Amino acid sequence: MRQNTSRARRRIASCLVAVIGADIAGILHRGHAASLTLENAEREESAALKEVGTRIQKIRLDLSRLSRDISIEDIPDTSWRRVVVTERSQVACGPSSEVASTKPLRTALDDLGRSIATLESDFDEQVRTEVKGAILTDLRKHIQVRIQLAREIVAGITATLANVRTGVARVGVKLNWVENANDPVAREALSLIQDLDTEGEFDRMYNFFVQQLLHEEGTAVPWPERVHNVFNYRNWFTWEISLTHADFAEPGSTTEVFRSVSPRRNPLDKLSAGEKRLATMLPLLAAARAFYQADGYVGPRVIFIDELNSALDESNLRKLLALLRSWDFDVLVTLPSMQPLLVKETGTVGIHKIFHEGSALRYAIPSIWSGHGAPATTRIAVGVQQLPRQRSHPASPPGNGQDSLFAPRAEDAS
Repeated sequence: MRQNTSRARRRIASCLVAVIGADIAGILHRGHAASLTLENAEREESAALKEVGTRIQKIRLDLSRLSRDISIEDIPDTSWRRVVVTERSQVACGPSSEVASTKPLRTALDDLGRSIATLESDFDEQVRTEVKGAILTDLRKHIQVRIQLAREIVAGITATLANVRTGVARVGVKLNWVENANDPVAREALSLIQDLDTEGEFDRMYNFFVQQLLHEEGTAVPWPERVHNVFNYRNWFTWEISLTHADFAEPGSTTEVFRSVSPRRNPLDKLSAGEKRLATMLPLLAAARAFYQADGYVGPRVIFIDELNSALDESNLRKLLALLRSWDFDVLVTLPSMQPLLVKETGTVGIHKIFHEGSALRYAIPSIWSGHGAPATTRIAVGVQQLPRQRSHPASPPGNGQDSLFAPRAEDAS
């Protein structure tokens, strides 16, 4: 409401200054242009006074909104008349009492000009404040939603990894996504986004993020990338990664010991090549699983793994295949040959064996392996539309709280 009133007052005052100034200039111009005979002068005087009176009637209503009146007064002992702008102001004795102050037209116009400048300044500041509030409120809400979603995904990853261990070596991974306490910029950004500060919060946010954008100017980074860097909430957090291994514990102890991964110390160096690859793949697979299990997600659960069996012995490969099946992924993999896939942990699998003829021709022959025997060559129907399959995604894998793929199973003994 205040903004609309300020806008209206500014518009009215501007119009009055322009109209009054133009009217007087026009009347004087016509007076000089006319023939200076007594008859013409009297006629022009009468027409000019009538025109001024008509214009005054039209703008009197607008002036009343600014607590001002306009009138024409006779100057005693002369044939001259003057335009008078009267300001009304209430006195302390009551709202019904008013005191009028009369000013010459030129003084009144100058005062109106100054009022316009003040109104414009107040209006611009009000617009800046409201725009800052609207934009930064939406920005804060947008980033808060993303941070909360990221935390939920990380919680899903953590819960998944908590029950995953390899067979003999009992390799496991623990992840934590925490605020970057060592970075003052990250601390301040998170404080402005997450902590409610009702006093001066938008000015603080505005000044802080503008300063960060200006700081990026020296990097010659394009503006879209600069904005992305400044408002990328992931820069305000850091990962804490730790590993466990059977050899990390004291001899005879059943208590797991986790060692943190840092630039100076990497527990992965203590693992074999196969264990190292599993340890690095597990967080990525758990992240994909957490993403696909998010509320509202409907669709394929696709992951792609190049050289699936690289660095993995048969035991670790079979455990990985069982994991992929247990987590209900739609997996696309590449291998030098199909033979490593023909194990019971794979279940049913579609295989495209690629053949080469010469240096340019390549073609694939599809087949399906259903868990036993040899793969059966098949044909692919092109253009057949099918409805997507509906699957339920259990919150946790079946079993006793430990993923069955990494625990001894009855059928493994047979």
